[in-house]
Amino acid sequence: MKRRSPITLTLLLVIGGLVPSTVGTNLLIHDEAPAVEQLVNVPMAVADLEPGTKITAVHLAISQRYHAKITSHRIEAQRRIVTARTR
Repeated sequence: MKRRSPITLTLLLVIGGLVPSTVGTNLLIHDEAPAVEQLVNVPMAVADLEPGTKITAVHLAISQRYHAKITSHRIEAQRRIVTARTR
């Protein structure tokens, strides 16, 4: 029986390992992309506000939050907060 050289054995092992790993990877890959969470702009106070403070644009900043993480109603436009009047 003919002895194989170390280079031939190494190539056989590398090829023998690459073929199953490539086939296995192709079987595990899914075409569906994971869902991307949507970011929304939310106006927020830049600091704690004392009760009775008249809110102006200086008091507000826009922050991005994940839509799924917002649990309560939100106001999306900063102008609705500034121009809102208390009764």
